[in-house]
Amino acid sequence: MEYSLLYANDVELSPEARWLLLQWSKLAGLKNAIASPRLELYRQLGMTHQHARAALDELKKKGIVIEEKVRQRRGRPISRLHISLDFRTHLKSVETVLPHPHRPEIESLLEHCIAARVPRAGHSQNLMTGKERTKKMAPATYWLLSILLAHARTPGVATGLGLKQLVALTGMKIERLRAQLAKLKKLEIISRSVPGASRDRGTRCIQSVYIFNLDHPILMGEKSLALTAFLVPEGSLSGQNFISGALKAAALKGRLVKYQNQVTERIEGAFSQSDKKHSSLKPRLQSQGPSPFLRAIADYHQRTHSLVPLLQLTESQAENLITLSKLGIDSSLHAHLLAYAMTLLSNHWNEVANGHDRFRPPIRPVISAIEQDCSSLLSTGACSRSLSSDFYTSLYQLALHIAKELQLHLRKIDRDSTFDFSKAALLINPFSQGRATRWAIKVHFRNPEDVPHVLSRPRICRIPSVNLSLPAALNALPSEITHELN
Repeated sequence: MEYSLLYANDVELSPEARWLLLQWSKLAGLKNAIASPRLELYRQLGMTHQHARAALDELKKKGIVIEEKVRQRRGRPISRLHISLDFRTHLKSVETVLPHPHRPEIESLLEHCIAARVPRAGHSQNLMTGKERTKKMAPATYWLLSILLAHARTPGVATGLGLKQLVALTGMKIERLRAQLAKLKKLEIISRSVPGASRDRGTRCIQSVYIFNLDHPILMGEKSLALTAFLVPEGSLSGQNFISGALKAAALKGRLVKYQNQVTERIEGAFSQSDKKHSSLKPRLQSQGPSPFLRAIADYHQRTHSLVPLLQLTESQAENLITLSKLGIDSSLHAHLLAYAMTLLSNHWNEVANGHDRFRPPIRPVISAIEQDCSSLLSTGACSRSLSSDFYTSLYQLALHIAKELQLHLRKIDRDSTFDFSKAALLINPFSQGRATRWAIKVHFRNPEDVPHVLSRPRICRIPSVNLSLPAALNALPSEITHELN
């Protein structure tokens, strides 16, 4: 199969024409000609007469497919079709992404498309129910799904693809692209998507994140799912945990690194004897002395640190995190953070498990992904405030901490070391339970031989939660004392 077709973003072709070329590459190879009656060719390509004819006409018009009539004495007329040398030469220059974690799923999509076009016995295609038609995928849907899968760096997660890139890679206009994305969500093939964020006249700061439902029949299937664990936070609904509160805790830690000494000096100054007459403190607060407030700020620091213990910040990194918290892209950035944690778990389980920590150089493929996805955040043209490049390390440390915590909980579930998690694809997704948001982690194995048995009943993991709101004692102080911490 010609994978370079999935990365060619400079070819002006419809999604149907691109899908036909991909099917051709699997059927015969782009170097080889195809000679068969048209209807038989359409069947072999898994496309309807309407879609295939229009796609072939488009390819012939652009000189990509060359048609030659084949003379024969009897039977239906046959054309000999082959791909132009110029187009095949162009594909060789297309840069592809390796490895392909979803190569088996992309190839099965091609087979699924062909099988889906074969009418069931005694059941005409024109007599399908409305429900059946809504579940039927068109070539454009298959092509979009193939693009998303081809650009996934780790099983089940695609990042770094905004609408502009998808338009170039799929050949769809923006309205059609959005409709096809909505269809993939409706079919529950995409279980979650988080849109990217734009700044300054629509310039894209950070791209979208797409999470796939790997147990969908068209992907890995239900049999691939070996374990589901629900991570249920303990404590109040307003508390934050190591998954939901990582970014907020990091931003607060940045504020404390930068401003804690200043706030402490202001508290001590407000209670000093020399300033007592001019102090803005109420008499009730004055009578308590500075100790309760100094203890409150120390406790606040400890609570924040407990959620992100691996994060050791320099002044520059602290400034970066404060800046990020002001950009209004928390949702997109958090989705990327979880994507990097999933990459660490699915692609680098053993490295993380064998003591990889903040003192070692970051795992190169993961830090490269962070740099690629977030590089536009460094541009003052893309964001209203500038960042320095060491914020990549901060994001990596946060993702590493999330991955290590998840490893710890999965090991508690699998006390007998039944599963080899280094061969698994692990996905993290939120779900609603009443007013609270919980988290689920699913463990998939593509090879059935890697699954000694399936834990059919979901497991429950209790995880600690922390209140990251400004302590009541500090909140009672005048805002000019503590405003940097809010």
